[in-house]
Parts: sequence; structure tokens; C-alpha cells
Amino acid sequence: GARREQLAALRRRWAAGDWPGVLANLEDHLRAGDRNAATTVCDFLRAVDLHFEALTLDSCLALLPLCRQVAASDFDTHVATALKVQATLVEMFGEYVCETRYAPRHGAVDISKEERLRKCDKCYEHFRTLQKELVKVKRNMKNYDPSIRYDIENYVSQLEKFFNSNMLDM
Repeated sequence: GARREQLAALRRRWAAGDWPGVLANLEDHLRAGDRNAATTVCDFLRAVDLHFEALTLDSCLALLPLCRQVAASDFDTHVATALKVQATLVEMFGEYVCETRYAPRHGAVDISKEERLRKCDKCYEHFRTLQKELVKVKRNMKNYDPSIRYDIENYVSQLEKFFNSNMLDM
């Protein structure tokens, strides 16, 4: 139906390298209050394999807030999908973000380095927010459908492992 066509169009644009346009489109749906928006975003996040994408810090920064909105859904599958994507992003960018933030700062002004640091600081703030939101996810664990509870527990565990070893100033 229409949802499948929309997903196919988004995937084509993503494959063509228009990730900023795709993510902006998904964000617009969420912001407009479209009642199917979280499902559309969830479908899209399930359809793309982020491990094989040429993701950048910019795309990570764009995906993290989308995931937070999807994770706030009442649907277990949305929570699981959002956590999976967030765990993937933390796996791909977490150490880089932390290392960049804690690297010594000296020498001449380097505009690109400052911009990278600003982006890493923003990612870090998203990670901190996610870390706090995991408390709610864990509290609701017994309410999740048993068929996906294992996945949710696994993603929470992956995220907590990273946070416990890297998020020094919590």
C-alpha cells in the first residue's frame, strides 16, 4: 500500500545519498503529529542496515533524535528498533565522540577541529539523555512482549556496557 511505497521512496533516496533529505522528511512527519509517523520512521530504521552505510557524525546527530521520538512510542517493536539503532550508533561513534571530547586542546585555532568537537559534544548530550532514558525502559521491561523483551534487554545491556566504561562525567 501507500506505506510500502513511501518506504521504498525513502530507501531509494537514502541509497542515492540523500540521507539529509530522508531524515528531514521523517522528522517533518514526526513534528506534524502524523499518527503513523513513528511507524513510518520505525519501518525505515528496520529497512536500512546502518552497519553497511557510510554514516558520518552528521548523520548520527540526525538519527539520534529520531530514535528518541520512536523509542517514546507505546509499541514494543518501536522501542526495540530505536534501541537497536541507538546501540549501533553508539557502537560506531561512541568511542570517537568520547575520545574527541577528552583530547587535549592546545595549539592554533583549528576551525574544523572546533566544529568536530561541537558535533561530538552534541552527540555526547544525546548519549547522556539516552543513558537516563534507559532507566524508564528497564522499569517497563516486564510490560514488553516476551517475544521482543530479549532484544530490548540485549540492546539495553550493550548501551549500559558502553556508558559504564565511557561516560565519565555522569
